[in-house]
Amino acid sequence: MISPANNLDLKKGLVLGEHPFFSHAGDKIAFHSIETGIEGWYIIDTGGTYFKQVIDAKDFSWAKLSSSIAWSFDDSKLLSWKSVGDKSYLVQHDIKTMETQNAIELPYFESLSQLQWSKDGDKLYFIASKYLPTTDIYSSNSDGSDVQNLTFETEFENVVMGFEISPTEENIIIKYGEKACITGFINGKIGDIVNCFNIAEYSPCPRWSPNGDLLIFEYNQAFNVIDKYANKRLKYNTLNANIHAPDWK
Repeated sequence: MISPANNLDLKKGLVLGEHPFFSHAGDKIAFHSIETGIEGWYIIDTGGTYFKQVIDAKDFSWAKLSSSIAWSFDDSKLLSWKSVGDKSYLVQHDIKTMETQNAIELPYFESLSQLQWSKDGDKLYFIASKYLPTTDIYSSNSDGSDVQNLTFETEFENVVMGFEISPTEENIIIKYGEKACITGFINGKIGDIVNCFNIAEYSPCPRWSPNGDLLIFEYNQAFNVIDKYANKRLKYNTLNANIHAPDWK
């Protein structure tokens, strides 16, 4: 656990730390920052003792977008997205050496974000756009092959703003506009709609509980917990506090 002391001073000279997210194992945190004038992506262990820059934004300008950064499945690398010519790539940045290795080749996309892995590490899921501003959910094998548009010819086609696959991989929640919908998710395919509910357009996609039964999200200046069948909904008043992107612990 990060102590208050470490929270106050992760490293002397560190400024503008933002967009932190945990590794899959939960023992490291990646975040964007400017440290002594050097903008980039850094990692620190959860004890607050190990600190290192992994991506220099000067060399990798596309890596400034937080939603385009993700951990590799084994937590040994950070992945960043870029497009060159008629191809897109997920560049792998080794967290020990800072070297770039074995870029995963994909078809050309104008944008790519919110990369998620399947539980076994064999599949990648992400939001991408071939022609902005349209956005869809895509899948591919872990090596970038067999790319498929999962929201093609569904009511979510071209309008996806966020998504998250449940921990059990039985469901997926998709955010679009001021609505979020839960559907089945069978063999990596989007199934029938289970439930839909309203959500603020500016709010991030709801997050699944660890058991995959509940979702948490911000709506009307409060955070809400709802079961996936909408049989039960709890609203936690925040006394008009600025709640944004609540998550499970």
